[in-house]
Formats: sequence, C-alpha cells, structure tokens
Amino acid sequence: MIRSSTPSPAPALAPLLVALLSIVGCQSSPAERTGRSQFQQPAGVKPQRLVMGNEPLEDRDRNGYVDTIRVVVYVFGDEAGYPLPMTVDATFQFRLTSESGDSLGVWAFAPRESGRAVFPTQPGPAYGFEISLNDQGTDRVRAQSAGLTCELLTVEGERVRTREPLMIRIGGRDPG
Repeated sequence: MIRSSTPSPAPALAPLLVALLSIVGCQSSPAERTGRSQFQQPAGVKPQRLVMGNEPLEDRDRNGYVDTIRVVVYVFGDEAGYPLPMTVDATFQFRLTSESGDSLGVWAFAPRESGRAVFPTQPGPAYGFEISLNDQGTDRVRAQSAGLTCELLTVEGERVRTREPLMIRIGGRDPG
C-alpha cells in the first residue's frame, strides 16, 4: 500500500464550509423569516377553510393542572385554484366550550399578532398560537373533554370558521 505524505485538504476546508453555510443561512429574505413561502400565493385568493391541530397540553405554572394549549392553524383558499396553505391579514378567535356547551374561554389575536404567529412548515405557512386557561381565570376545572373552535375575520370582513371543534381533554390533575 502506498501512503501519500501530502495532507488531505478536507480538514482545512471543513471550517471554511461551515462558515460559508452559516453566511448563506443568514441571508434569508423577509418572507422566509416571517414563514411566508418563497412561492407567492396568487393575489385575490380568499380564505375558505381552516385546519387546526394541537400539541400536547402543558402545565406551565406547575400546579398539577394543564393550562396551556399550543394550536396550529392552516388557512386554505379554493383548493382547485391554490391547494397550498396561505397567509391572511386577519384576527383569529378561539373559543373553548365544555361538554355541556358552556363557554370556558375566548381568545382573540389581532392581525398584527397573527402575522407574528406565522411559521414555515413543509406544506406551507401555518399559524402557531398559545392559549392559556389561566388567561380566563383558572386552570382548575373538572376533568372533561372540551371543543376548541377557531374563527378568522379578515380585514376585508370575511369570516371563516373551523368545520368541527378540535376535541381536547382538559381539567383534573395532570397525571404527568
């Protein structure tokens, strides 16, 4: 086997490559930093449907009761014309309703707050919101299923609501 006494350039190039990737990574556009897709949504697309999901509930105040719901919302327009999630200038309002139909809380995020909630995902832009039961008084409610709905109101006055409530389990002592 013949060994070369010439050192490999790889160790010397590695820091240069890392630096280059760091510089390129810092050169994101304002649209990318706000979560808006590099592909511009067509002008005039109107929101028509909301798709909502949640992450596991959290006990942020560590009192043994879950209090924080992290919600992700995708906004879609006419899927035949533009099938990807879109961004809108709108107020998002969430309503949590008990099994018996009683309101457990309402949270609203004005257009400016909603704009800051946009983040990129594989399918396109999504909105991420945090809802705290403590904002409505207390997280110490009896264990029950509750339905979370979302409605958006665009600055042009159009309303779109989730078709079905997102069912979540709230209240009672957190077993975790």
